[in-house]
Amino acid sequence: SVPTTPLAPRVHFPALSEPGVSFQFSDAARERGTGYGAFTFLRVGTELQFWYMRPRWEESVRRQLHSNQISMPAGEAIGVIAFADAVARRLRGLTHVVIFTDSSPVVAAINSNNSGSLQLNALIRWLFDEHPFVQFVALHQPGKRNGASDDLSRHDTPRVLQAARDAGARLVELSAHAALPALIDAIAVLPQGR
Repeated sequence: SVPTTPLAPRVHFPALSEPGVSFQFSDAARERGTGYGAFTFLRVGTELQFWYMRPRWEESVRRQLHSNQISMPAGEAIGVIAFADAVARRLRGLTHVVIFTDSSPVVAAINSNNSGSLQLNALIRWLFDEHPFVQFVALHQPGKRNGASDDLSRHDTPRVLQAARDAGARLVELSAHAALPALIDAIAVLPQGR
C-alpha cells in the first residue's frame, strides 16, 4: 500500500473554479488621503457579489509608512491580511485563497512563510494563525494590471464600484478585524530587517 498523509496540504493548489477557493486583488498607498484597497468577486447562490475594502490610514500610521518606520511592503501586507481575514471569517468552507498583489516582498513572505522583515513576518504569521485551515498562495500582479485595487486604495472608488455594478454584482463592503490597529502598533516598533 502507498503511504499517505491525510492532513498534509495539497501538493497542487486547486483551480479558482473549485469549491472552497477564493481570490483577491490588493494594493496600498501612503500619500495623504490614501489607504489600502482589496476586492474579490463571489457567486453566492445565483447572485454575483463584489466584496471589497477601502479604509484610509489613520494619519499617524500614514506618517509611519511615509517615513518608512513601517515599511511599504508591510503596508501592502496590512491590506492583504485585513481583506483575506475578513473574507475567511465570512466565507464558510473556504480552504484556499489566491492573493494577487504588486508587492514582491509580500508574495515571497506569504509563499515561504518567511521574510527578512520582522514586520512582514508578524503580519503574515497573524493571518496564518487566525486561519490555520486555509492555505494561501500569492502571485505577483504588476501595478499596471492592478488598477481596481489601486483605485480603491486611492481616490477612484466610485469608478470601481460602478464597474462592479455594471457587471451585475451586488456590492458588499467588508471591515477589518478589530485587532488590526493593535497589530499595526506592534509591528511599528519592530526593526525592518535586512
